[in-house]
Amino acid sequence: MKRLLPLILCVLLVWPVVGHAEGTSIGVVDVIYIMNNAEASKHIQEQRNTMREDFLEEISETEQKLRSQEKALIEQRQKLSKEEYAKKRKEYEENLLKTRRYAQNKKQALEGAANEGMNVLRAKLYEVVQQIASERNYDLVISNKNVIAGANALDITEEALTRINADLTEVPLKKVTEEH
Repeated sequence: MKRLLPLILCVLLVWPVVGHAEGTSIGVVDVIYIMNNAEASKHIQEQRNTMREDFLEEISETEQKLRSQEKALIEQRQKLSKEEYAKKRKEYEENLLKTRRYAQNKKQALEGAANEGMNVLRAKLYEVVQQIASERNYDLVISNKNVIAGANALDITEEALTRINADLTEVPLKKVTEEH
């Protein structure tokens, strides 16, 4: 009986879908292709890369200053009392930790800004797919990654991409301004 219950539930849940599937009109869309090839996506990636390069340049300068500070500390070690050296060493280590936290937070903020931009694109994709489904009287639109076989006429990917590119070419990313 325990083995029969899941089978009965499955039949009861699938039966209504199978009964109506014959007259169901379906569209297929390649979400990943659109998310990678939309003009807005390219714009988001360009901004992300520029922001990342600026960030890496900034961190590189800060790391260079920290290396200089550490080198000076090592050179001064013999000249300083143990207390003075410990004080300066602690100051250096605090700067190092502060820089690491700053870098980590800034990196997360950059990724967050890029993700927010991609969410704008996803929302536009959803809106466009809904429009196409409504115009073509589709009962269902599914991602092509779930399709094993089907007619090419069901694929609305290029039309969706064209509409998205016509409506949304740029998504400005939120500026990441965190001081360290």
